Amino acid sequence: MIRSTWWKSKLFWVLLAAALYLLAGTLVVPPLVKNQLKSMITTQSPLDPGIESVKFNPITFTLRLRNLTLETSEKTVLDAKKITVNFDPLVSIYRWDWSFGNIEIDSPQVSVTRNKSGLINWTQYRSLPDTPTERAVNTDTPNYTVDRFRLKNGRVDWSDRLRPPEAGLMLSEIDLGLENLHWPASGNSPLKLRSKIGDGGVFRINGTLYADTRTLDSNFRLDNFVLRDLNDYVRKRIQGQWKSGRLDVRGSLRASAAPLTVNLSGKSKMTNLKFVDLNGDTVGGWSKTTIDNIDIKWPRKEFRVGPIDIQSPHLALEINENYRTNLGNLLVPKTQENASPPQQRDISWSGSVGPIRVTSADLNFSDENVPGSFQTNIKDLDGSIGKTSMTGDDTADVSLNGTLGGQSKVSLDGSISLFSFFSRSNITMEIVNVGLPTLSPYSGKFLGYKIDRGKMLLTLKYRIEDGRLSGDNQVVLEDFTLGEYVGNEMIAIPMKLVVSLLKDSDGVIRMSVPVSGNFNDPSFDFSNAIYKAVRSILTSIMKSPFSYLAKLVGSEPDELRFVEFEPAGSRLSQRAVNGLDKLVKVMKQRPLIKIGVRPGWSESDRRKFASRSLDSYLNRQGGNQNNLSQSVFELETRYSELTSPKVVSGIQEEHKLEEGPRKGTTDEEAYAQELYEKIVEKTRVNPDKLQELAQKRASNIREYLREQEIQPERIFILDPNELNPDLSDPAVKIPLTVKAR
Repeated sequence: MIRSTWWKSKLFWVLLAAALYLLAGTLVVPPLVKNQLKSMITTQSPLDPGIESVKFNPITFTLRLRNLTLETSEKTVLDAKKITVNFDPLVSIYRWDWSFGNIEIDSPQVSVTRNKSGLINWTQYRSLPDTPTERAVNTDTPNYTVDRFRLKNGRVDWSDRLRPPEAGLMLSEIDLGLENLHWPASGNSPLKLRSKIGDGGVFRINGTLYADTRTLDSNFRLDNFVLRDLNDYVRKRIQGQWKSGRLDVRGSLRASAAPLTVNLSGKSKMTNLKFVDLNGDTVGGWSKTTIDNIDIKWPRKEFRVGPIDIQSPHLALEINENYRTNLGNLLVPKTQENASPPQQRDISWSGSVGPIRVTSADLNFSDENVPGSFQTNIKDLDGSIGKTSMTGDDTADVSLNGTLGGQSKVSLDGSISLFSFFSRSNITMEIVNVGLPTLSPYSGKFLGYKIDRGKMLLTLKYRIEDGRLSGDNQVVLEDFTLGEYVGNEMIAIPMKLVVSLLKDSDGVIRMSVPVSGNFNDPSFDFSNAIYKAVRSILTSIMKSPFSYLAKLVGSEPDELRFVEFEPAGSRLSQRAVNGLDKLVKVMKQRPLIKIGVRPGWSESDRRKFASRSLDSYLNRQGGNQNNLSQSVFELETRYSELTSPKVVSGIQEEHKLEEGPRKGTTDEEAYAQELYEKIVEKTRVNPDKLQELAQKRASNIREYLREQEIQPERIFILDPNELNPDLSDPAVKIPLTVKAR
């Protein structure tokens, strides 16, 4: 009988060991890994883990996890369809570390959220040790090596709730590959990353991780990023959205973790941008903008951007009937819910932007706040803005040229600071050949008249220093002609008269409108400052037309406003002629004005006539008007006829001398002089004589002006009246008025 000794065979034990190994690897390892992984997750985070299955191949040392999930009480924050880990035991023994051939994560989906406090959800999922001992680093941590790591078809759902409304962005089809990973960090690890961003954008990065220096050196590119994907963020602060637009960026990135440094350089292109408001109306955009160089350094806080080329930019500016602009309506009203905490502006950055090249820019402007509305545009605006830095007093030269309303030329030249426009800027804007009838909606609102015809040349010069504005607006109007009166003017002045005063012999109006203010003052309104300046000038001209006209010929206003005559005289004196000669020059420079003469007389005229009458009386009575003390008797007789002897005796008593050798006698000279003055005062002058004098004076003025080739229709005579006397000046001043023809 032959005994069976198969169990003593080495092959049996080898096969048994192999069977037990396979059985343990297949049945024991998976639940052990599953339980350990769940325990580790629940110990170190508040997340609830879920694992559908764990499989281990003891032959290939491959571990596979299916449907690993991490959940909170609200949602799933991680869902990985499959994780494959390939352990290499032979290499591990050789290297004396944990060596993995491949680690692959398939179709992971991660949810990342920033809450209202600004915290990222994943920063709250890790439970930190409570004591220093527990936080101590384990220096006996084994070494790890991963030959290849790959994450494929991943997705990250980003949600931002920092301020309403909630914003989001999705990264999908993420494919990340790393090679030659070591822990503790050492060696170099090639890195490749590709991800779809939003609806069509693709981000790629190729580079190397230098583990020893904890540095990433890479090239990256972003292609075809759709700006609509940022609309959730746009709506947090602006009541509008991107309707179209794509962004392409490519460059290099070098980043280091110890210390933290980031150096980024590259270039970008944005095409077919269009931004609309909530009604779908276009606000602005451009066909293409390219930036040839972008250079950013952190933590040095330095940047350089430019040259920049902007092609066919367009902007629509609208003013509604409530004086609000479409750009102002884009701003989301601040509420307690969406208000951001106040932040101090970081001014430690330094850098430069430019030069900027602009080609075929368009600006459409409409104003619904004027009768009939107003619309115009600036087209084909070309030019450049020079390079300017963020620090110091550096400014950029500006030169832009375009067309306004299809016929007017527009140019802008000067220097500005892109980073602090209101600190230091000096610009000159010139608009040539503006058709004035197109401005009728504004002239009707502010002046009460439409404009029939005319053209305008506008030169605006503004200088800003530390927020203080000083400007001069030079306005030249050619063939400016008022049209229909529409009323309801905001500046209540006789515009036809003002136009006549301003328009010269060539039919041109020239005005200088100075403007000043302080942009540091919250109450300062630039448009209102211009309106007030124009109103002040026009009102001043209307209230004092002769003051304005006198400046034309270097004269005093009264030389034009009055014509002086001797009392009771109608002949033009040399002084009157001099004044009228200056008036003639003014009338030839201002052919649309006409002069009115107010015939008049004053108390000086009446007294002069009365004095002449008394002198004749004295001559007839044998008195002497040149020596009144010899005509006392005649004066007493005349004044007694006008009053009474008693009144005469009373006056004589007032002139008795109270001291001196002639005490008790009458001061004949003073007594005679007072009688003379009182007789003149009492003497009545025929009104017809005064009227005749007034008309003769007006006639002489009119005839002199006609002799100087002033058209008769430009001189008119008003109704005569008595003038208020100027007691300090015996001359009689005949007033003139000015009106529009």
